[in-house]
Amino acid sequence: MRGAMHFTIKAGIWFLVVITITIAQDAVSFRVVSIDGTARVQRSEQRSWEKVGLGDNLFDNDLVETYFQTKLIMLFGVNNVVILGSNSKALLNITEKKDGDRTITDINLTLFNGGIFSKAISNCKVNIYTAHAVGTMDSGSVTTVAEGKTGETGFQVLGGSIYVRNIAQQKGIDLRSGLTTMIQPGKEPTAPLYITHRHVSVLQHYFGEEYIISEMDASGIKPTDERGSGGGGGYNAFSTKPREYVDEGMYRSIFSLNKIYGSILDDRERNSLFYHAVKRTSTAGEKGMTVMFEGGAGIAGEGVSPLIRPSFSFRKGKFDVGVRLSFVGTPAGFSSGFTSLGGILDKVDHLAFGTAADAWSLYAGTLHGITFGDGLVVDHFTNLSPNNAFSPLGVHGQVRIFDHLTVQAFTASVTAPYVNGIYALYEPSNYHVGIGYAADFNQYTAMVAQEDMRYAALPQSDTLFPVLHDGNAVHCYLFDASADIVDRENIRLRVTAEFAQKLFGGLDGFVARVPSLKIDIKKVSFGGGVVVESGKLLSGQFDGSYMENRYRVKSDLRTGFIDSVVTPNNRLARERQTFGFSLCYKMNPLRGMDVDVYYKQDVIGRRTVEEYSIDSTLSRDLPGDFSYRLRLAVNDTLVRVIQHGELLLQQSHGRLFPVEGVPFAGWTFDGSVNCSFIPFFFGISFEIGASFFYIESDLPRDMLTTGNDFGVEIRAGARKDL
Repeated sequence: MRGAMHFTIKAGIWFLVVITITIAQDAVSFRVVSIDGTARVQRSEQRSWEKVGLGDNLFDNDLVETYFQTKLIMLFGVNNVVILGSNSKALLNITEKKDGDRTITDINLTLFNGGIFSKAISNCKVNIYTAHAVGTMDSGSVTTVAEGKTGETGFQVLGGSIYVRNIAQQKGIDLRSGLTTMIQPGKEPTAPLYITHRHVSVLQHYFGEEYIISEMDASGIKPTDERGSGGGGGYNAFSTKPREYVDEGMYRSIFSLNKIYGSILDDRERNSLFYHAVKRTSTAGEKGMTVMFEGGAGIAGEGVSPLIRPSFSFRKGKFDVGVRLSFVGTPAGFSSGFTSLGGILDKVDHLAFGTAADAWSLYAGTLHGITFGDGLVVDHFTNLSPNNAFSPLGVHGQVRIFDHLTVQAFTASVTAPYVNGIYALYEPSNYHVGIGYAADFNQYTAMVAQEDMRYAALPQSDTLFPVLHDGNAVHCYLFDASADIVDRENIRLRVTAEFAQKLFGGLDGFVARVPSLKIDIKKVSFGGGVVVESGKLLSGQFDGSYMENRYRVKSDLRTGFIDSVVTPNNRLARERQTFGFSLCYKMNPLRGMDVDVYYKQDVIGRRTVEEYSIDSTLSRDLPGDFSYRLRLAVNDTLVRVIQHGELLLQQSHGRLFPVEGVPFAGWTFDGSVNCSFIPFFFGISFEIGASFFYIESDLPRDMLTTGNDFGVEIRAGARKDL
């Protein structure tokens, strides 16, 4: 009996030892050593999720998910590191096995979407899986990014090497330090390319600057500028071609940032700690139809102009087309626009293919908010004018080359293609260089037929007397460059230089904003710069008020003389010199609210404008010129029933138009209030709005603003997405 008991105790002790050893072997885990943000874990064989905290252990078969602006750092084994980036989801597998006298930790990381950083230093083997790719390494540091919808996967090697292949194929490549590749569904890995500054910039925001920079420094990696010499690893490491041969494709971007990093960047834009503009978004799907009815009336001077406008649009994929019928009151009576080319083309509400996110896009219709660079010359340009009974059909196109070079161009009206511009932006990383050209080929010609003018039927140029001291065109080239001095997750500092000069006519004018600084911190963006202008070129030359101010008529108040044309440039003195500053302030005080303020003030203004008499010309000083733009926007994140609401007030060169003008009253002053609501009953959504402006509709046109020159338009509409 005693012997049986003794055997039972021994057996129990050995059983406990075996269980303890088994538990100890199975207890190998990832240890959470740092967490910025919020992450959760679904333990093996559990359905519920629990929050991940500092010091937690994550075990084999645990499913981990991170939220936006989250960085989860885990250690395993001896100094081996795994970082799960923001908005990422991964399955963790970890086991240990004996290899002689060594204990090897086997790691399988299955990345469903997002990004993961893996650093293998000692006694481990790491396998990285995505929907379409496999990567295997024994030592090194690698970042892996996977797009959840398509499964496209990118590998970037920051140290050591990794063998990568398509999960459905056997053939792969050895990817060495400083190189990157992409694996698409059903395809072999693309030819390795050098890591660029743009890759590094995104990876820093994703995994943290300290890890990315330290790994690259340790490996001697020097990122390229899309076209330049790469560092670390070298082309010969995998190429069978002679060393003298260098494939120019090695310096192209390895993937489209709008694909593999698209969801990351979009979510970062929506939820970033930094300021972002609240913009109007469409509730319409990728395909379908929309019907809309809009009505309203405008009052300017002694005239009343009613408006009735039904419209219809159709969408399918990237193609979007809309048509409309406009019935507008003019000085000659009610017009449907069928008697003029401009009125006929007004029937095209819009015609679009693609969006700004695509490699190329084309849009025809009403142009809004076109800006070149930081807006020194072309700044929030629109082809609308309150005196237009029908909207001009403008065209705007954009093409992106290799992800880092973007070219855009526009013409304000296809029927009168006088106002045009083109701009090329090269932005490979955290700096950019831009060059462009903008012009009005003939300011002395109205771009709208007299019968299509809504409030004031201005005389055409062939009956007028242009000012003889200047040409009738404005041509200018522009150049800008910027660099991020500081670019971290919670603060950015950018320095910019901008310059534009008038072409032809003796190069009689330039504008410069040098230097200017912009700081982004939390939900606030602010900055400013020094602005210098000379001659017959204006800052913000082509802005939101240009089309309503480019062609004005001044009545002659003396017997025996005829009226003359007044443009934004022909009254400026060639000897004009101004010196001032600009300030900008943008913030998101609440989620779903956007406050955007821009102000420019001249401190010195010498020989600003020219005043003409019968036998002489006099230059006049006008110090204190100013421009401003105030914008407040909200969306349904803040107010649930409002899809988008906006208040806008703006005025450009208020002291010049008219001379000695004052804030909130002048030819370049206009404002608007617009609000669109989410769909209510039967899926119908409503829109209301009002705009106000100054237009000299009364005779004589003395270039002075009075109460009779103030105009206002009120409109309302309903739309239904089918």
